Amino acid sequence: FCAGADLALAGFHPNPAVGPVAVVLSLASGAAARLEVYDAAGRSVVSQAVSELGPGRHVVSIGDGAHLAPGMYWLRLTQAGRTLQAKGLVVR
Repeated sequence: FCAGADLALAGFHPNPAVGPVAVVLSLASGAAARLEVYDAAGRSVVSQAVSELGPGRHVVSIGDGAHLAPGMYWLRLTQAGRTLQAKGLVVR
C-alpha cells in the first residue's frame, strides 16, 4: 500500500473486522472520488463521497460495523476515471 499521492485501496482495517469498520485508502488528488462497499450478492451497502479528504493516505470510518452483517464484501474506490477494488471480511 502506497502512502504517497497515488490512488490506492488497502481495504478494511482491521481485516477481518469484528467491531468498528474502517477503510484505508489513498487519493491521488482533490478530484471527485467515491468509496463503495458491496455485499456478496452485489448489493451496495455503503456509498460515500471521499473527495473532500484531499490527496494522501486516509482512514475512513464506515460506521460502527453493526449494519454490516458477517460475510465477504467488495470495496470499490473510484477517482478520475480509475477504479480500484479490494475484499473485506466481517466476522462476529
